[in-house]
Amino acid sequence: GGGGGGALPAGQRLACVALPVSRNVTFGVDDVRELAGLILQAQRDGITYTYKNNLDYGVGGGAAPEATGTQDLLRLGLKLPKVQAMLASRACRSSVMIGTALNAAEQRRVVSQMADVSQPWNCPHGRPTLRHLVNLDQIELRRARLRDRASAAAAALALHDD
Repeated sequence: GGGGGGALPAGQRLACVALPVSRNVTFGVDDVRELAGLILQAQRDGITYTYKNNLDYGVGGGAAPEATGTQDLLRLGLKLPKVQAMLASRACRSSVMIGTALNAAEQRRVVSQMADVSQPWNCPHGRPTLRHLVNLDQIELRRARLRDRASAAAAALALHDD
């Protein structure tokens, strides 16, 4: 529906002509309203979004530097719970699953890619992605003890041979 039959000035009305769909997820009217509310709040905070030719968004407002409006609007859309749940589900489905055997090159690739993730410790659903295998400090302590014992044994042998 329209934005109240034109009762509000331009820039404050919203007409939804179709509901957004992403693969098998259809967003409802409430989702569109929630996104509109986020945009309205952003405008109150001094950021304005203007829709241009069905493809991109412009951003301006306040003393904020010009930025790519599409990225800013996408960041705003990512705050929607339905969008977060959809992306979390897709991320997990394309991930390496527990029990999957990986060769050395695949292991290096996964570890390298995780270095680029801001929070690699958990999947988007909150499940742990890493497993603590060993405490490196403990390994170093054991190595030091073994070196000390080997040195002591070598010294004892040297004294015995004299």
